[in-house]
Amino acid sequence: DDLGVIGAMSGVAIHDGWKPYRHYDVDHALCNAHHLRELNAVGIGWDQGWANDLARLLVEAKHAVEDAQAAGADCLEVGVLHSIRVRYGRLVAKGFAANPAPEVGKRSGYEKEAFNLLVRLDGQRDDVLQFITDFNVPFDNNQAERDIRMVKLQQKISGSWRTLEGARNFCAIRSYTSTLRKHDRNVLNGLRQLFDGQAWLPAPT
Repeated sequence: DDLGVIGAMSGVAIHDGWKPYRHYDVDHALCNAHHLRELNAVGIGWDQGWANDLARLLVEAKHAVEDAQAAGADCLEVGVLHSIRVRYGRLVAKGFAANPAPEVGKRSGYEKEAFNLLVRLDGQRDDVLQFITDFNVPFDNNQAERDIRMVKLQQKISGSWRTLEGARNFCAIRSYTSTLRKHDRNVLNGLRQLFDGQAWLPAPT
């Protein structure tokens, strides 16, 4: 909000499903890395096979999209899309059968967590599976989290930043090195160019 990021963005906001994010008037998709972790907790921690199967289906769908992109396609075949959606629906139904709605007033416990996960996977399935219908939407938001993680860690360590100028310098350096990596550029060479007064910049799109 402070930097006007949401107001200026285009595309799709990918997040973990936290309800306040829905107040933003943008297109939404859900991060499947978060879903894989939650399904892993249910499937392995609580020995529920539907969760393991659904996690495998999401990963399989991710690979199907990657294979299609590698082949030059911009969408999955209709039959593949139908198969993913049907299997997804069946596994969610199995999950509800194994995890009925918890007792009224029950606020915690694995039954509540599994049920809440299923409510999200069922009620927001278009947002969960948006990556299979729109190849511009990534499977997860891991890249965005990696981009801000070091900034948040720096805030927590002893000393943090002494000045606003120091924080800005840190963010400028991180932004430059991160951009180099995303474009498969050698970071050390990019820094050499920077100190030679010839900062590398990606071609405008």
